[in-house]
Amino acid sequence: MEAHQALERRRSTRWFLDRPVDPDDLKTIVVQGLHAPSWVNSQPYHAHIVTGETLQRIKDDYLEASRNGKESKPELPPTPLEDWSPLAQQNMTHWREGVEHTLGDIKVMEEAASHLYNAPAIVYLTLPKNFSPWSLYDLGGFGMGMIIAATDQGIASLPAYRFVIYPDIIRQHVEIPEDEVLVLGIGLGYRDSYASVNRIIAAREPLTELLDYKE
Repeated sequence: MEAHQALERRRSTRWFLDRPVDPDDLKTIVVQGLHAPSWVNSQPYHAHIVTGETLQRIKDDYLEASRNGKESKPELPPTPLEDWSPLAQQNMTHWREGVEHTLGDIKVMEEAASHLYNAPAIVYLTLPKNFSPWSLYDLGGFGMGMIIAATDQGIASLPAYRFVIYPDIIRQHVEIPEDEVLVLGIGLGYRDSYASVNRIIAAREPLTELLDYKE
């Protein structure tokens, strides 16, 4: 598959089939992601792949926490909605409206999220606690590299905040060093083409809104 094809075919998958991903394929995805550039080749990130019984225990604890209304406490706090730019707020509002239109009820997606989207594998990405702001760019490049590598193999993906809202639960089951910050999780697996949450398609801004070109 050509790179442009992988970029165009990639879609956020919010419900995966009950089909495991071969461990060798998961490792290949990470290896290919490592081709992403980083500041002075710092490669500050670390990947933790979780599958099988360990992931199931995390899912069970997440579901219980969600059902009990446990407060989310991610180690990389999200920016409050009102602090985003007007354009970003507008895009997020349009996205939510599109989700409600597609699903009829936003609770359908919340239910999928409470089950961690049925992902058979999650790659948790971390950075050192004293990370440089530039390292977030590096980690994003590493993550995108993995997502494109997965798409090339016919493996669907979902980078999601939901995967890391309860870091205490994750750390109970995964040996993540205390000097690492849990930044993001990427779900990997095979797309359930019949799931309603997988009909969600996000619009992209036209070039006129985001590109300035000068010769």
